[in-house]
Amino acid sequence: MKMCASGGKLPGLTVVKNYREIAADVLLMYGGKSDSKAVNLAMERLAAILPHTETKEFPKLDHFGIERTAPREVAKAVNDYFLKE
Repeated sequence: MKMCASGGKLPGLTVVKNYREIAADVLLMYGGKSDSKAVNLAMERLAAILPHTETKEFPKLDHFGIERTAPREVAKAVNDYFLKE
């Protein structure tokens, strides 16, 4: 299912308000060196809509850095998230 972070309807996309129904804890991760203001806006909106959210920014990584540049740093963040009490 495709979702739209703007909260509006776009062709073929579901409205983000449905995210409020997600009961699971969610870890949002993103690279802080993205030149796109849309990334920060999307993270802010998702964090505000998802009921149980923690946001993790990787300031030294760009959009693709999370999977290409620093997989160990990302893996540690995921590990820490799931092992915290």
